[in-house]
Amino acid sequence: MPIFELPAELTEVGHFTMPCVKTWGGSADAEYKVQVCHTSRIHPEDAKRFEGFVFWFCIRCVVARSRDKPGQVPDVENIPKLIVDAFTGLLYPDDDLHHVRGVQVEAEWGPDEQERTEVWIYGLPEAELTSVGV
Repeated sequence: MPIFELPAELTEVGHFTMPCVKTWGGSADAEYKVQVCHTSRIHPEDAKRFEGFVFWFCIRCVVARSRDKPGQVPDVENIPKLIVDAFTGLLYPDDDLHHVRGVQVEAEWGPDEQERTEVWIYGLPEAELTSVGV
């Protein structure tokens, strides 16, 4: 059962799926971040529509059952690191608390052929921040 429930005040900025589950810390980080941005189909001109927004991320992963071995099981809290970092410079100047106010991650085991990372990005207009107590 999904944990994330979309508050009425949020607007979907993007929704996309990566065909794998990756965590940060490797030499291929930069390449994966480029793939994330490309797959998202979010462009710098799209981000202008959301200037002054605060972004929430919801990430749902299916981890291949074959990865259930020592050294191959991803730490759930590491999964969003590359994804959130990928949008620095595209959606916001830095992924600090001024711009990214929440990250939701869910993961479950599944068949190897279904491994994926599904990402939703939501924004809240700055004018609405005070009305919801953010």
